[in-house]
Amino acid sequence: MDWDPFADPGDDSSQAPVSPPKPKPVVEQSKAKKGADDIFAALRFLEEGAQQPPPTDFDEFKAKLDVLFSTPDGEVDSLKSAYAEVARLSAGDGSRTISTWQRALGMLEAKECRNLLGFLIDDAVGLTADPSKTGMSAIHLDVPEEDSGDVVFLLSWGGGSLQDMEDVAKMYRELLPGCTIFISTSNRKQSFGLRCQCAFGIKSAAEAWSRSKSQPKLLVHMFSNSGMHAWTEILQAWGAIRSSEEHLGVLDDLPPLEDVLRGIVMDSACDSAVPLDSCIQSFVQSMAGTVAFAASSDHDGSEDGKRAAEVAGKRAVASLIGSASVAKSHLYAKPPKTLTKMADADTAIVHRLEPPVPMQFIYSKDDNIIVPQGVERYLQEVKDRPSRKGLSQPRVWCLEKSRHCFHKLTDPVEYRNCIALFASSTMS
Repeated sequence: MDWDPFADPGDDSSQAPVSPPKPKPVVEQSKAKKGADDIFAALRFLEEGAQQPPPTDFDEFKAKLDVLFSTPDGEVDSLKSAYAEVARLSAGDGSRTISTWQRALGMLEAKECRNLLGFLIDDAVGLTADPSKTGMSAIHLDVPEEDSGDVVFLLSWGGGSLQDMEDVAKMYRELLPGCTIFISTSNRKQSFGLRCQCAFGIKSAAEAWSRSKSQPKLLVHMFSNSGMHAWTEILQAWGAIRSSEEHLGVLDDLPPLEDVLRGIVMDSACDSAVPLDSCIQSFVQSMAGTVAFAASSDHDGSEDGKRAAEVAGKRAVASLIGSASVAKSHLYAKPPKTLTKMADADTAIVHRLEPPVPMQFIYSKDDNIIVPQGVERYLQEVKDRPSRKGLSQPRVWCLEKSRHCFHKLTDPVEYRNCIALFASSTMS
């Protein structure tokens, strides 16, 4: 299907130790998550097989969906109750979420946002979900035939899919043939689901290093603030695991991050003070993939039906992200700080915990999601870190007329050359 939801922005021996076996360091954890949804709960969740709730009968779901869409929009309490039932029966089943959106697509073209559409929007951007109960988003692990000890983390942007990351993963596979590649798609900031994804990535890195006789190395390539949210979780989780007295299997030998981290690529990232307009544009674009799939998959299987559904998908996305979007109007009615807090990068944590390593910044002067002023502010803060004194300055590639997180398509040759040079100089 030829559409782009981001058209208006501007989916693993013996370790060669580099330090003595895991002394238990004193790790700053004053702001680390503790309790039922911390990194150790995430590791247990993965160990138990990330069990899903038992499936419910589709006929029951369909009946509840019929009740929801037949409830008068003005009867807010009844609507909330009906929506809660549909949400309960949709938990862990993306196909049911798509079915709900298929029934709601026409609301995107209305002049005012209906209450039911508002519930869907709030759910989609994470305003109503309990972050301690949020599920995992898509992840992917690409394991080489022979491990080189190199690991690459690819941390995607809001709305980015595993398919969107295929070209970047392929590039790293060609540049570092023996590397293990972990891809994590966007999830709600500070959520349990995101923590589980990061736990999987850290454990996968430890397993890759346990299989290799080569020196363990890690390169992190993050996109936008969503990638930064994941990196922030990883930094905190790494320290917590290293300082833990629990028996954690392969993670008992997790090396200090400063011993393995070789480089960081900041791709359209990051901003610690996202403007409200950029925040809302990012939210609706993150929803665009779901909306487009809901529309484009609603057909009878005939060629005419498929073509009509594809057109409907493009129209739905245009209505969602365009200037007259009722979804945007709904979000603008929210307290601004409620939205921007969800989007802002927690740079203070990263400044405190990130080891000083070579960095490559890639951003656009015309990005209207992570604006250049935000990237340049963070870049200056990085340069000013006391821990980086004596280290070479971060490399910078600033483009013009390039879309958010799609610099890889604006100039693919130069993009590959940039990453190839950085990877060869940091991972050799």
